[in-house]
Amino acid sequence: MDLVLSSDTQLLVVEFMRPGLKIDWEHLDRFQRYIYILREKIESNAEYEFKTVSGLLVADRLNQVEGKSGRLNSLACENIKVIEWNGLLDSADNQWKEFLNVLIDRAPNDDRLKQLISD
Repeated sequence: MDLVLSSDTQLLVVEFMRPGLKIDWEHLDRFQRYIYILREKIESNAEYEFKTVSGLLVADRLNQVEGKSGRLNSLACENIKVIEWNGLLDSADNQWKEFLNVLIDRAPNDDRLKQLISD
């Protein structure tokens, strides 16, 4: 596990695979097992207030995993999402651009903000 985030009663486990490394069934199995183990630990310990444990695995070359679509759909039904690096980075880029556009609308004469959006 590379990162564990919490918000209220939700826990998100994030694993980042090295960019360029081909994901395989063993990676998927291991990550799914991490989530299962964490869910069991939380369910068996009343002092934790988490109700949901979900997972996000960021990898490359998902299209090279044979039989992946059924497996990824199955994982998604279990609140375990697998996405490619490009998808994550594009999403982050779009979200930040939207945020920066709001800031620019509020401070249209700020050259620092204009330069950020043009980069």
